[in-house]
Amino acid sequence: MKGFGKMYFKKTPNSQHKPFDIYTFLTPINIVLKNELKKFISNQNFTQERLAFNYRCLNFDDYIAVSVFYLEKKIVGFSTVWSRDFYPGDTVRVFNRWFENKQVRKTSKIIGDHHLIAVANHQIQIAKDNDYEWAFISRERGPRFLKKLSDKLSDKTKYSWQVHPKKIPVCYPNAESCWQWVSYANIKNNNHLKWGMLNE
Repeated sequence: MKGFGKMYFKKTPNSQHKPFDIYTFLTPINIVLKNELKKFISNQNFTQERLAFNYRCLNFDDYIAVSVFYLEKKIVGFSTVWSRDFYPGDTVRVFNRWFENKQVRKTSKIIGDHHLIAVANHQIQIAKDNDYEWAFISRERGPRFLKKLSDKLSDKTKYSWQVHPKKIPVCYPNAESCWQWVSYANIKNNNHLKWGMLNE
């Protein structure tokens, strides 16, 4: 795995509503951070979380990288970069397993504020440095939010993000929850290529 071990985005007075410090670590992560993340997860109340099962048994070393969000030196959230057998070999999922605790989750109605763009830049850079060609994000619910987010990512990153007009399977298609709306970008700006997840 190629990379620099850790990337850092320092909050600024202009950080919109969520003044997080963002660190992104290549895996495997050290035992201290791993235990801090486990403790953070164990302290969350998942009883009302729609996708709680996604978070209870996370093994962070299964992912390519982990972005960790800090507020006043305390972990308040995380996201991962994922490549799995179901994806084409040149593809990663970014913003995977995105989680913010309730303390900070609803403090901003801005789509694509500074900390999210910082995470995007960290995760895409790590993917590029490890020879991936494509990055995508996905969600089960309707595409309206995803379209707005994609417009912001196209504006604030160096890449052209496109929302596919139909749901596609992002894992095994016999599971209804695997059919999701996706936004994708060629992170090497080879925009003439066709993404391998789109079979039609």
